[in-house]
Amino acid sequence: MAQAQAQVDADHAVLLAFLGAEERAGRSVPTTAQQLYGRWAEVLPDSAAPFDPFYGGPYTITVRAGTLVLTSPGPDGRPLTKDDLTRSGRWRAVRSSAPVT
Repeated sequence: MAQAQAQVDADHAVLLAFLGAEERAGRSVPTTAQQLYGRWAEVLPDSAAPFDPFYGGPYTITVRAGTLVLTSPGPDGRPLTKDDLTRSGRWRAVRSSAPVT
């Protein structure tokens, strides 16, 4: 389990670095998993995108007020539980998918 948690941390760092590079290149930052993994395939076609080791699927992305959050469901494999693993980043190019209140 510790190895999978370390992999999530490493994957989140790689994905956030990728998103930062996208912004520096003048492109909008993807705000959904579908957009992120599609962009990865376009920009890095010879490099496999990281997938969540706990369930084998893509990491979840949510955006609120310009903050992008990457989430893994964690060891139990279920989203929105106490063991979820998250990492966030903030970019100028992120557009919120939810209204700012």
